[in-house]
Amino acid sequence: MEGARTGAVAKQQGLGRSIEDHPLILATGGEGCYFQARSAWCHVVDRMSPKAWRPAWRPAMGSGQIGRRNAELFLESTRRLHTIDDMEFERVLVSLWVYVIRFGWEDAEVMEDEAANRGRTRMTDLIGIGTALPAHTMSLDEAVAMSTDLICRTPRETRLLRTMYRRARVSRRHTCVPHQIAYQWFGEDALPSESAGPSTLERMALYAEHARPLATEASRRALQDAGLAGDEITHLITVSCTGFDAPGVDIHLFEQLGLRDTTQRLHVGFMGCHGMINGLRAARGIVAADPQAKVLLCAVELCSLHFKFQWDPERMLGNALFADGAAAMVAVAPSSAAMPGCRLQDTGSCLVADSREAITWHVGDAGFDMSLSNRVPGLIEEHLHAWLSAWLAARGLSIGAVRHWAVHPGGPRILDAVADALRLGPDGLTTSREVLDELGNMSSPTVVFVLKRFLRRQASGPCVMLGFGPGLMAEAALLDI
Repeated sequence: MEGARTGAVAKQQGLGRSIEDHPLILATGGEGCYFQARSAWCHVVDRMSPKAWRPAWRPAMGSGQIGRRNAELFLESTRRLHTIDDMEFERVLVSLWVYVIRFGWEDAEVMEDEAANRGRTRMTDLIGIGTALPAHTMSLDEAVAMSTDLICRTPRETRLLRTMYRRARVSRRHTCVPHQIAYQWFGEDALPSESAGPSTLERMALYAEHARPLATEASRRALQDAGLAGDEITHLITVSCTGFDAPGVDIHLFEQLGLRDTTQRLHVGFMGCHGMINGLRAARGIVAADPQAKVLLCAVELCSLHFKFQWDPERMLGNALFADGAAAMVAVAPSSAAMPGCRLQDTGSCLVADSREAITWHVGDAGFDMSLSNRVPGLIEEHLHAWLSAWLAARGLSIGAVRHWAVHPGGPRILDAVADALRLGPDGLTTSREVLDELGNMSSPTVVFVLKRFLRRQASGPCVMLGFGPGLMAEAALLDI
């Protein structure tokens, strides 16, 4: 696409005006021209000039229709972005191009509007974003000191723990309760690694107490950003993998935000760090089914409640990485009346073969048990490029054409693996690394914190949101910011 932007101005024979003179045109280049009916994209190669198309044209249903062979050639290049289904794609876009050939640019405006409206039906505008963090913080030095006191039994374990925390690259994190309370949970007379800490029941009570207000704060900020009141929301999607509570966060949001009692609910639970992308997929489906829908999507995670008090290198890595936070977004159908913060184009998933034990997340007796295998970075490096490049190509993009990468900062090694797999260079994931350093891995809300920084810096262009979770599953969302 970038090459097309720098190409020379192309002129189609018989149209009487330069391609670049019309607002439909996005770019031209040596291979052809790209024209845009707002959200519906077409790519017309140079050999398909009006002279070549005119003999095949014949009247049909009050508009134009081209010959089957030329239609197939045309659709082969335009079907790369599935903004509308195949039948509508053929009817609207082919008719649009024939109108341009037959009647000129001005008379194609009605077709342009129809293509734009139909192209928008599978897109979703994200018009409000809000984030929230607990009031309590813990520095790297405080985290190392506490973990050493409660877990390490030997000088060797102390050295290994300090190395683990240093390599995690989390300088500071927010927690829903003061970190000093861990000493009370552990017990004054207990030796290091002797106590497993609070039971899962006790930790779930803390989740119920602290998740609700944090989710409310993020959601209220998202509604304010969108300029909407709670009673305008038609659907509520909640996301969390760090706690179970019913009636819980969702009903609390009804009460605190003034949601109508007819608001429809959906919960995305226990899916891990990519849960927000799964929530976006659900919001996109709701908006596509009901263009009048206004969806509030909220993810809240209290990872710190699952601190491991006993020596176990695989499970202790979460102690070094995880933090607490919440994020919310408001999703609506595209509208020319409002400028979105960003537009969700599509989502995708890939289950990596032979990776079932790479990331696991189970309910234990003393909190939830997370294990992260050292195989994960290698699996990402091996499989990510092939899948993501094919997924993007089917949507008319390449990895090189993506301007911004909102990658979930699961840890430094995961970010390194993504950067290496996609050949992004040393600065390709700077924003994700900043969030990891300053806020830690907050699980599902974290990608929204990354995206929010891009928007705050007025970044623009294609953006891929990417996360990984148990499976090993990769989840992606294609955004236009």
